[in-house]
Amino acid sequence: MTAKLITLHALLLYLPMQVVGQNEKSPFNNLIVGSSYTYIWDMGNSITAPNYTYYENTWNVNVAVSLNRRFYMGIQSLFLFTNKSNVGKKNNYAIYGLFTQFDLMPKRDTRFFIETSINQGDYCTCGATDPYRKKNLYYWGFGAGFDRPLKFISEKLYLDLSFVNYIILNKYDLKYNYTQYIIGLNYRFNTIRTKRNK
Repeated sequence: MTAKLITLHALLLYLPMQVVGQNEKSPFNNLIVGSSYTYIWDMGNSITAPNYTYYENTWNVNVAVSLNRRFYMGIQSLFLFTNKSNVGKKNNYAIYGLFTQFDLMPKRDTRFFIETSINQGDYCTCGATDPYRKKNLYYWGFGAGFDRPLKFISEKLYLDLSFVNYIILNKYDLKYNYTQYIIGLNYRFNTIRTKRNK
C-alpha cells in the first residue's frame, strides 16, 4: 500500500510540474530546512473526571528542495508527545512522510503555498476515546500556509505559519482528522528567489 500511495503522489506532482517547469533552467536552487512546534489541549467535560485535560505536543522537522520556482518536494518527521492529566499517563508517537508544496506567488519574498503529503505513522485518532497507538497507519495530508523572511535577523531565516489536516486512509468505523497548526522557522540555503517589485 505504501508503494501505491507514493506512486500516486508522484503522478499528481509530475503532470503540473511538467507544464509549469518547462521554462525553468535551474532546479534544486533552494534547500529549506524547517522546524516547528504545535501545542494542543482538550479540556474534558466528563462528570467522572471534571478536571481532565488531554495535552498534545508535536515537533515537526522537515527538509525540502525546490524543483522549480513554484514546486517544492521534501520529507518530514512528526514527533508527538501526549499526556493525560487525570492519570499522568504519557505516550509518544511518530509520523513520517513525503510532501509537496505549490507556491502561489513565486516572485515574492513571502511564499504563499498549498501542500499535500503522504505519510505513515502510529497515531490513531480513532473511536470515541483519546488517540492511541496503532501501527502501520497511512495519512493523506493537505493544508496551506506562508513563510516570510525575518530580515532583521537574517535574509535566509523565515517565519513559517501554516496548517495541515491529516486524514487516516485505513478503514475504521469511527475516525477523526488530526489537524496541526504550525508555528516554526525555516532556513533557506542558496536562495535565488526573485525579489518583490516595489
